[in-house]
Amino acid sequence: MRAELESLFLFDESGGESIANAVGSAAGQLLRFETPFREGSMCGPYRLVRQIGEGGMGTVFLAERADGEVEQQAAIKFIRPGYDIPALMRRFLRERQILATLNHSGIARLLDVGRLDGTPYLVMEFVEGTRIDQYAEGRGERALAALVRQVADAVAHAHRNLVIHRDLKPSNILVDADGTPKLLDFGIAKNVETSDETHTMDRLMTPDYASPEQVSGGAQTTATDIYSLGGVLYNLLTGRPPRQPLDLTEMSADMAAIIQKAMREEPAERYQTADLFVADLDAFLADRPVAARRGEVFYAVRKFVRRHRLAAGASALAIGCLAAGLYAAAREREIAQRRFEQVKEASRQFQEMEGRLRRVPGATKERGDLVVSALQNLERLGAGSLDNEMAIEISNAYLQVARVQGVPVTPNLGKLADAERSLEKADSLIADPRFEKIRASNFLAAEIAHDRMILADTVKRDQGALAFAKKVIRRAEAGIANQPLTPTENARIVRIYSNVALTFSNLHLMDEAAFYSKRAVELARGPGEDPYQLSKALGVAASAARSAGQLDSALRFIREAHELTDRNPDMNNADFVFQLVATLWREGILLGELGGINLNRPEEAAALLRRAFELAESLAARDSNDYSSRAYVSMVGRELGDVLRDTEPAKALAVYEQTGRRLAESKNNAKARREEVWTLTGASYALRKLGRRREAGERIDAAFETLRGLKMLPARAAEANGEIDAAYRAKADHLAETGRLAEAITTYKELHQLAVAAKMQPEMDLRHANGMSRLYLDMARLQKPAEAAEFRGRAVALWQHWDRKLPNNSFVRRQLAAAQK
Repeated sequence: MRAELESLFLFDESGGESIANAVGSAAGQLLRFETPFREGSMCGPYRLVRQIGEGGMGTVFLAERADGEVEQQAAIKFIRPGYDIPALMRRFLRERQILATLNHSGIARLLDVGRLDGTPYLVMEFVEGTRIDQYAEGRGERALAALVRQVADAVAHAHRNLVIHRDLKPSNILVDADGTPKLLDFGIAKNVETSDETHTMDRLMTPDYASPEQVSGGAQTTATDIYSLGGVLYNLLTGRPPRQPLDLTEMSADMAAIIQKAMREEPAERYQTADLFVADLDAFLADRPVAARRGEVFYAVRKFVRRHRLAAGASALAIGCLAAGLYAAAREREIAQRRFEQVKEASRQFQEMEGRLRRVPGATKERGDLVVSALQNLERLGAGSLDNEMAIEISNAYLQVARVQGVPVTPNLGKLADAERSLEKADSLIADPRFEKIRASNFLAAEIAHDRMILADTVKRDQGALAFAKKVIRRAEAGIANQPLTPTENARIVRIYSNVALTFSNLHLMDEAAFYSKRAVELARGPGEDPYQLSKALGVAASAARSAGQLDSALRFIREAHELTDRNPDMNNADFVFQLVATLWREGILLGELGGINLNRPEEAAALLRRAFELAESLAARDSNDYSSRAYVSMVGRELGDVLRDTEPAKALAVYEQTGRRLAESKNNAKARREEVWTLTGASYALRKLGRRREAGERIDAAFETLRGLKMLPARAAEANGEIDAAYRAKADHLAETGRLAEAITTYKELHQLAVAAKMQPEMDLRHANGMSRLYLDMARLQKPAEAAEFRGRAVALWQHWDRKLPNNSFVRRQLAAAQK
């Protein structure tokens, strides 16, 4: 296009000025403006020394600390005077907020923010360095790979914090005196979860380094930065801008492959994460095969020989011996093939029959008989030695059986221990390191670890859940690293990452939860979009955003998920109904969960939760042995009862009792027994509202007895919002309302000690902050004035901390106001 336009300029009567000169002249006129800030002016504790940069939207000054506290230089960036266009002002303020979330040695740090004469500014670490392209001159390929590897690591940190830079280029990367590259200028960066104000603003970019989707105005994701990283690497190696088609003749085949993969036109064809780009640069530097050159057998052999020269002779001897055994193996292979076909057919029949039975009301017994038969066949077919294909097929069959037995990812029989044993068997069949080189087994290993993660999370084995989550990620990344995903594979990864995000959220690892929930949504929006999968991914993203206090984003996610289910109804499909129930539940608790992080709209919440409860009940009524539907009844019933108990106690009590009856139908299930604690304690509040105090006390006693039966009491610690917390709160509130104030205070003090012992992180986790604040205020409500002031002061201090951390957050402001009353 550039060449064509240049040729047209040749025929222009004005003299054929080049595009570069024309644009440069126009830009020069644009940038010549008078700034009201002068050398020597004060900006908070800083004195402006000299102007060191100027752009279309702002100007940058070198400044020095002048208040005598410390000696420090900084770079202060002001928005350009007169650029008070709302979109640009929001972009500048967003840059400040984005920088506040990043903490990496390769990213210039944000030191402070403020306003001077009404003009916002940001104070950053002053990087005294050289542009990376100038620093690169005369350096070899390996040195430049190591340099860009550091830049990519900083970009990966930004991506893990859900930030896309969108303007990676040599002028935005300075190398300091220690040789450390520093990433600058997040002026057009964006959060993964946000959309841009206008398409025009999307075009703030540097064309030579912009990805095809930036140029065309398409959706921009983390893959956008991967493309630009490849462009920077190409520029450093060749000294030329990375215009397509690339000339890769001046570099090694490894490096050419890395750059080609990073700069592919289709985002899905590039490295899926910046970490994988880093991994290939690490492989290049360590003289290992790079993933970008998949499929080159002799290339991998050459790399092996180079690293293990002494073993090369032995390898040649082994190859010679292999030929002698080929004839003898031929007949064994024929027998093994027949056996393999039997396993595949048995697995196919099991999945087909189980899928049919799952849709038939009351077929739980038949599903159980099918599982017993399948396990007998698998033991018979799996006896003896197994080749790779056979081991993978049998392992997958055990995985499918486990899901019917008790993994809560599909309707199941609620037999968690049996499911765990089947998953252990599935895992052991592909445990040998050789399977890590097989793409199909990496996907399968990720699925097995995923199910074991969910089981561990379900029974509150936090360390086990975390270990399995890490394994899920490692094997999933290995599976997707080397080639594009098929629609089926993409759907598997979307589901896996969504549930990994939920597990991280349950473990209070909010950054990781946000990263993988957004990653799942990105993949779900890809080619061949499946509304069902996208709806599930959006629901998980909504939960992660809500836990982080981003309630507006959470509402957008869950409303889109709700709209997708409404547009694509399939009420005869139990899986769809479960998904719809989960979506309604998520939207309901976001709007008005009692005592939770919410938008304070309880009436809207009640309407959504009522519908969800009715749907879950309709599924539970079909089959008295189906645990999954009872789990959903419990999940929704607890929240619906809580929302109703103060305004409509009789209806709330009916919901709690119906939920309790459904849970009682699940025999020998520890999770169902834990869930019963919520229905018992919740019902105690409704009963007191109805004047039935004795019955309320009996429900609380039953809750404590249930906890003792589960060996959860006596407790050493209790996190906020757990079953033990709920039981202690219900007891303390009951004692207070029945006139036994001293005992109520003692009970709350015991709960406070348990909360402290749990080592929660109220300064880091908003859910912990909310739970601890509720505890402080409940204790203050019962205490004498002096002690009450102390606990209320703790709550105020906690919310002031969060007000600084999440400025102008409606939920935080509401909690702060309540604490200050």
